[in-house]
This record gives sequence, structure tokens and C-alpha cells, in this order.
Amino acid sequence: MSTTPESPDFRAWLAQRDDPELANLLRLRPDVALPLPPGITPLAARLQLRASVGRAVRTLTALELAVLEAAANLGGELSAVTETDVVNAVCPATGADPDQVEAAVGRLRELALCYGPAEGMRITAEAMSSLPPDWQLLDDAPAALSPDAVEDLPDSQRAILDTLLNSGGVGRTRHAAADADPAHPVAQLIDAGLLVRVDAGTVRLPRRVRALLRGGDVVRRPLVPSPRVLGETPADERARDRADQAGAGASLQVARHLRQLIELLGETPAPLLKEGGVGVRAVTSLARALTVEEAEIHRLVSLGVAAGLLGRGEPSPLPVGDEGSDYLSPTLAADGWLDSDLATRWVAMLAGWLDSPWAPWLIGTAGEKRQPVRLLGDEMKRPHLAEHRRLVVSRFALAAEGVDVGGEEMRDDLFFTRPVAATLLPEATVAAIVDEARWIGALSRGTATSVLRALLDPEADALAVAHEVTPDPLERATAQGDT
Repeated sequence: MSTTPESPDFRAWLAQRDDPELANLLRLRPDVALPLPPGITPLAARLQLRASVGRAVRTLTALELAVLEAAANLGGELSAVTETDVVNAVCPATGADPDQVEAAVGRLRELALCYGPAEGMRITAEAMSSLPPDWQLLDDAPAALSPDAVEDLPDSQRAILDTLLNSGGVGRTRHAAADADPAHPVAQLIDAGLLVRVDAGTVRLPRRVRALLRGGDVVRRPLVPSPRVLGETPADERARDRADQAGAGASLQVARHLRQLIELLGETPAPLLKEGGVGVRAVTSLARALTVEEAEIHRLVSLGVAAGLLGRGEPSPLPVGDEGSDYLSPTLAADGWLDSDLATRWVAMLAGWLDSPWAPWLIGTAGEKRQPVRLLGDEMKRPHLAEHRRLVVSRFALAAEGVDVGGEEMRDDLFFTRPVAATLLPEATVAAIVDEARWIGALSRGTATSVLRALLDPEADALAVAHEVTPDPLERATAQGDT
């Protein structure tokens, strides 16, 4: 039995693309554009690298992934399939109409995840293998398949399943034909529903069987037939203004606490642990000095470091009696932030928070080394958290201004527009991101504030928007006696 080969004609298809098509491809997959490929052959090689394919796959909607999966189920990884067959397979399984499916096929071609004409379409190498283990949107195995279906198989049958499991899940064999010897292990596995006959010479391992071979049951991913249009409800200007006012109030509270923390650390820098984190005693001391909860210190320190207002290193001058060690103290940029108005401080905090890799909600939980996660410790840092944070809060910005986006509606949209990321994103992380967004004034009353919308829009002037929605500074207060 042979395993899935790389397609020999992907390069030929790529060479037939005109300049506008190639330019659009490079825009959609910028990771293959630098350094500029010297020709079609190196570009084709880059486009088929698993890392690059994986990045492209993570941008697909649920419907586009269902189309890719249906094409694979029809044998598109090994041989050409027709677009008509793909449409006929996807429409009844998802509830999508043919126009939606055809548009999804077009999107896959634009990303070079599938190629070829409508009557002879193929799937790009690594497209399916770049998905998370046991990924499945469409059913491809009998519903009655029991968890112990693979436990007592004869060695000859189990060896075939294990070979396919470790080689991409698709293989060629002359024993796949309908008139093949029914006593052969391949034919017996097909009859048992443990293999799927793609055509007379190809078999595929159902993803539910893959999960069973790995020792667990497959997790079904929600497939929303079409996205809920979060912008269908018209804008509510009064609700928008109330949300902006509440968001500005939340940001004012955070800015006040962050200012106090910066001033405190400017006078007395906090010593760091050998591994670079902030110790429990230091956190407790800071919380008492600011009269806030320790969880607030976790958030404030993470925000200050992400915004470039706090840093780790040797302060100048060093504390008395210290010959040289690392501390947490304000940076030079903190002076400018302290002297700025609320609108400027709010934008700086929000921009830093959006790009922050720090997950303060993990502090105190057991890390990979079974030790408690420390503030600013290595296990608190998550490289992809900035991407996840933008992904979650952008769902709220899709709705019209002032429209309250419910949690279920947000999750449905997230599972449709970015199903791979949504599946891998724990519910606790989503909840923590939303909670932090409310804390810093990015979200209020279930909608994105105007400042967050501006920050997510590369063409908007976030600072100008912040000046419009933040209250004027109080210049004079008049005390009155009680009546």
C-alpha cells in the first residue's frame, strides 16, 4: 500500500496563473513572499510547506474547511475530483446553498489550497495534515462505531490501520475495488466501516477511527451553515455613547492604579526572582501599598510591561546596598505617559494590551513543570495570545455601534469565521480575555467601545476618537456644605 504522494502538477498549475492572480496569492499568503521567490519552482515549494499551508488553513471559515474536507473525502488528495461532486457533498451536509459552496471553492483556489479546473480539482499537499489531530466537520464513519471497535482486530487489519494512521490517512491499494477478494483485510475493514473506499484503488482512514486508534473519541466541531451577520441590527447611538462613557470610566480607574504603581516602583523597585518573575511577597507588598487585590496587581504589571511602561533589569540608580540584580521598575517611556492626558493614556494601554503575550489569569495555577505560574514568569507568556485576543474582541466590533453582542452569538461567529483557532482556544481563555477587555474599557455593555473599534481599524485615528469620547479634565471643584 502506498501513502499519499506529493502532487507533480501543482507547479504547472501555478505557472499558468497570470500576474494579478499571483499578486493576490502573495497578498493572501505573505509568509511565502519574503524573500521574494526567484521563480515559480521555489514559490511552489514554499506554498506546499506544512507551516505555510497551516497558516493559510487557519484563516478558513467553517464552510471553506468543510469544502476542503469533502474534497479530501472524495479522494482529492490523490486524484482529481469535480467541483460538482464537492458541491453535491457539502450542500446537504451543511445546509449551505451551491453559490456559497462555489464561493468557498474559489477562496481555496485563491489561497492555493486547491488547484485545477472545475472538472479536475486537486487538494494541495499538506492541506489536510496541517489540521489539528482528528479534525472533523463532516461525518465519514458509521454512527454506531463503538469505542472498542479497533481493540480486538486481527494483526493484519490493525497493521493496515496503523500504517495509514502514521502516513496521512490515505493510501492506494488494488484491494479497494468493489469486486476485490472479500477475505482480504482491506475489504474486511471497508465492510466494517473502519476504512472508506474512495475509489477502486484508494482507501481513506475515517477521522473517527483515527481518534479511536489514538485512544479517544473524536471531538465534533460545531459547523454553523452560515454566519450570523452581527451587523444586521442597526446602530444605536445612545447605547454607543453610554458604552463609550462607561469604557472611559473603566480606563480612568485602570490608569489611576497604573499611575500609582509606576510611582511606587519608581521610588522602590520590586526585586525579581532568579528566573525573572515577580515573587509572591513582592506582589502582596504592592497590593497592600495600592490597597487593591493581588489579581489587580497581576493585571497592572502585565499591562505596564506590555505597554512599555515597566521593565525588568537593573534600575539606575540601584537601590541602596545592592551591587547589581534585576528589578521591576518604570521605563523612560513612563514619564511621557504620566504627563499625557487620559485619551493618550487609554490608547497606549489598549494598544499594549492588544499586543500583550501575558496571561495574568494563569498566575497561581500549575504550570508545565507542576510549579505555580509566577507573575512575568516564562509560563505566563503565551506567544499566540495577542492573536487570540484580537480574534475574540474583533467579534464584538463586527456588530453595529452600540449593539450588545451576546456570548452565544459571539461564539457562533467565532466558530464559523475561525473554526480552527476557536476549537483550540479554551473557553476559560475566551472568558478571561472578555473580562480583561471590560476591565480596561475595550468592551462595555456587550459592545466594542469606539476606541477599540478605531484601534482595530488600520485607517482610523484611535487617538482622535479617544479625545472625542473621554471626558474633559476637571479644572476646578467647589466644595458645598451639607444641607
